[in-house]
Amino acid sequence: DAKRGAVDALVERELLLQEAMSAKLDRDADVLQAIDTARRQILIDIYAQRMVYPTAAITEAEKKAYYAEHPELFDQRRVYEMTVFQVKSADLVPGVMVALDVARTPEATRSGLDEARVHYLERSGEQSAEQLPMGLVKQFSTAEVGDILASQQGESTNLMQITSVATKPAAFADTAPMIEQYLASVRNQAALQERVKQLRERANVAYADEFTPEKAGVVASAPQ
Repeated sequence: DAKRGAVDALVERELLLQEAMSAKLDRDADVLQAIDTARRQILIDIYAQRMVYPTAAITEAEKKAYYAEHPELFDQRRVYEMTVFQVKSADLVPGVMVALDVARTPEATRSGLDEARVHYLERSGEQSAEQLPMGLVKQFSTAEVGDILASQQGESTNLMQITSVATKPAAFADTAPMIEQYLASVRNQAALQERVKQLRERANVAYADEFTPEKAGVVASAPQ
């Protein structure tokens, strides 16, 4: 049954592909651009995997060191119940922030936002330390019930108010695979950035006039 299912799936894909070819979609400008973009990304990914990323395995010592250096994620891991108010960042004027500073419950926060006529979307739920934005993990590790921590996302800000906290440690044996994956990702990204730096130093890069490095803003965005 499994083999027949796999064959049927291949047949269905082939039939759809033949229809797409009959409709001459393989000559469509948007399709050609999408294919070229996918081809470029595939080549970059394979190049990085085969010729840039380190091949040595993450050692047990490295994993244990990371575990010990981040108790807020593991040995002292916390799980938070929170109410999140999503607002427009532009609405968080000083007067609103003063009201939020003294709001120790979701009811008080809701009332303060309503009085300031700030539109918001509200949701509640549970989040563990590893699910939080990395830049806020340390702050959350010392936060108390009633505290509000803000996380900006584009033009919006999430006001995360803690309603309860529970400590639920995560053992090394349970988290080692995740730690290994994270450390490998960080190491790979560092290796890729170093290779790009070397390539830029050797390359002769020519910019169109409006993108020359002398233009304001281009220098600031170059590291990205």
